[in-house]
Amino acid sequence: MSCVPPGADRLPDERAAQRPTAELFAEILGAFKGRGFPDTAALTATYFAFFTWFSALLPCAPCHLITGAGPEARLLLELLECVVRHPLPLFELTRGGFLSIDMNSEPTLLIAQEDITDSLWKLLRASNHRNAQISGANGTRKIYCAKAIYLADESIGVRSDHSLLQINLSPLRGRLPILGADEKRG
Repeated sequence: MSCVPPGADRLPDERAAQRPTAELFAEILGAFKGRGFPDTAALTATYFAFFTWFSALLPCAPCHLITGAGPEARLLLELLECVVRHPLPLFELTRGGFLSIDMNSEPTLLIAQEDITDSLWKLLRASNHRNAQISGANGTRKIYCAKAIYLADESIGVRSDHSLLQINLSPLRGRLPILGADEKRG
């Protein structure tokens, strides 16, 4: 699998645009499985990646919650960075940091978070709603966006939210593969 550069705003090249959707889906799914992710995790991540390309048309933003083994989750986020629409990798996001993101570009947030405050979690959940806006000193602004979130600590009660695509990663067997710069360039 080759990757689109992080943050790229380009459309697929003509050859990729002419490929059947099922073929692209199988290639992305194979890339996750080829790096050792179990079928369920690979399938969930592939669906999430596809959903991000259509999030403007969906009634609810794609939201993928990842828990479990940290190194595996960071690898999954790095792979997602290659296939989601307008990836924006973030580490240890704060409420203020979230509110400073320009949502006009419709980014897909790829968040690696050791723990999360209730306030930030509520804001992230609110950003799943199509018409979600927040008011501030400069008026209102939209906060709707797709996001994949790795939480090392899932103790805040996120299990009760059925609107999330959720996976719990177990450690992969053997050495974790490293995603090289050449693979990311495509």
